[in-house]
Amino acid sequence: ILSTLFSKYPQIALNGFVERKEGMWIIFSYIALMFSAINLIETKRQLKAVVYALGISGAIISVISIFQYYGMDIFVTEFAKDLMISKEIQAQIKEFNINFGEKYSYGVFYNPNYLGGYISLYAPLMLSFAVISKDIKEKVIFGLFFILSIVALYGSRSEAGVLGTAGAIGLLIILLTVRYIIKDKSKEEYKKILITRLAP
Repeated sequence: ILSTLFSKYPQIALNGFVERKEGMWIIFSYIALMFSAINLIETKRQLKAVVYALGISGAIISVISIFQYYGMDIFVTEFAKDLMISKEIQAQIKEFNINFGEKYSYGVFYNPNYLGGYISLYAPLMLSFAVISKDIKEKVIFGLFFILSIVALYGSRSEAGVLGTAGAIGLLIILLTVRYIIKDKSKEEYKKILITRLAP
């Protein structure tokens, strides 16, 4: 809000710019979605519905990305072109080409770095559910989603995506290790351990 108020270019700050439409209204939408999720999701069943929806959509994106890496891009087909571009505009376009070079993936994000950023959020989430789930079928499903996303990340060649994913997985390992260390201890035992460690 402050950056928008003090911006010399309020229209761009509010609405974004060509190929980067994340102005203040979009940021507000992200925040609204976050608070909606926090306040509306109350049961494990609701949480699972959201996680499965994310998992399936991410798996589809990963599969599209893997095919792109091997030169089979759905978005350069006539079918995809007809879905994305109206006939009127197609008549004005001499050539329609999406090309980042051989052995590159961009998923559905137009840019390989955007795919990498998405995977850096998606892959650790899938891995965490694969680890903490008590259902063998869920472990297999989320494990498969995680593997697909890592293959897609490789295809994106996004260094930021790789660093973000590695950092998130490192943090996840630390959190899960701490969780398993304190899981079997009562609150009183945990307090004693803390007091012992903190005492001079």
